[in-house]
Amino acid sequence: MQLEEEHIPPLCPQCKGMLRPNVVLFGDPMPHFFFELERELRKKCSLLIVIGSSLEVYPAAGLPRYADELVIINKQPTPYDLNACLVFHENCGEILIHLLDTLNISLERTNNGFN
Repeated sequence: MQLEEEHIPPLCPQCKGMLRPNVVLFGDPMPHFFFELERELRKKCSLLIVIGSSLEVYPAAGLPRYADELVIINKQPTPYDLNACLVFHENCGEILIHLLDTLNISLERTNNGFN
């Protein structure tokens, strides 16, 4: 409703704060946990699975260089495709559903996502 009325960005109806997605947008600082993860990957990463990323924007685009093996699931080619042991240029959701089926894993949908 607010977007239709051109309230951009939309505001929280309770606190009137700006609503924003739980993602890092251009110009936003990376969260602290990203750098902790990067330190761990530098120590040892036997497999990194990249899902739905162009691997073009740093610092996240540099993470694959720490992995011994790399799997990429992205509709479009990435700069790391030639370094990956598996590459899927298909819809991420479809690949993940197929993977869960293959591994015989079923998830229950809850109000907060899946269990």
